[in-house]
Amino acid sequence: MNGMTLQARCESVTHETADIKVFALRAHGASAEFLDGLRPGRHVAVSYPDTTGTPQQRLYSITRTPAADLFEIAVKREGHGGVSDQLHATLCAGETAPMHFVAGDICLASIVDCQRVGMLAGGIGITLPIALLRGLRERAQRGLAVPDVALVLCVPSIAQIPFLQELLELELTTAWFALQVFVTRETVKSNGHFKAGRPGAADLSLLGA
Repeated sequence: MNGMTLQARCESVTHETADIKVFALRAHGASAEFLDGLRPGRHVAVSYPDTTGTPQQRLYSITRTPAADLFEIAVKREGHGGVSDQLHATLCAGETAPMHFVAGDICLASIVDCQRVGMLAGGIGITLPIALLRGLRERAQRGLAVPDVALVLCVPSIAQIPFLQELLELELTTAWFALQVFVTRETVKSNGHFKAGRPGAADLSLLGA
């Protein structure tokens, strides 16, 4: 798959937070092999210039696949002039971006047979966990077995947490998912979900052995 190039058309753009956009991309004319690789949790190689116009290639996690040829990626504006900043500034619905390959060993199939899964993420690193959690939620809704999952998330501020409402709803409505958020640069009142500062060794015990 590494040798192919195709144009993915941007179908829609939504704001997840002030600095994170979710792009829905359709892989027009993609091979069956490419489409089969479009699984949440894996990553797609996107070719796009940085803000100086220099062509680059970056990998973005697939967070959702609403259709066989449609997939979503979440991109954070970093403010360093890189590809993510240029995607934020210029990629709009109706425009295209070259894609080269899909890769990655972690997807829903790699965790469904586990009894317990621990996830540790920081900031935009939540894209892989959210992709897997969405797949597990769908399995659970169909009455299929899912592992117990604990997610420890570290973020500078609550406003910068991607997919927060979705994560909280999942934690409150399921027995198999536990969420703990550590807020590092904002004063918060510690409660069942949020704690101030960085996690220590005792806090990470939530993830299991």
